[in-house]
Amino acid sequence: MGLNRPVKQAARAGLWLSLLAITYLALTPQPDPPGLGWDKANHVAAFLVLALLADLGWPGRVALPRRLILLLAYGLVLELVQSLLPHREGSALDLLADAVGLGFYVAGRALLLRAWRARVAS
Repeated sequence: MGLNRPVKQAARAGLWLSLLAITYLALTPQPDPPGLGWDKANHVAAFLVLALLADLGWPGRVALPRRLILLLAYGLVLELVQSLLPHREGSALDLLADAVGLGFYVAGRALLLRAWRARVAS
């Protein structure tokens, strides 16, 4: 199942815009941060979406582990930079929530692919 070029381009643009927005939100003071109402849920959702966009923009099962490692490294860098800022603080639990979001994506992706293959085979 190959994705067409416009889908890949849109996903790539969405990934870069999402990375910019997340970086801005992570590094600037946020007295009333936007999101789901719980910081860890925001991390899970953000990294699930980042994984989806990266997977759509650069599809391929072989490269999936590399994409996930790069996204987790991005989360680690954000937490390290936050630990240096007076108005933010880095958190290992936030990094764990990032990893949970990536894990949810991998699990959901596997379930969707299995269902798609079963449908195609029938």
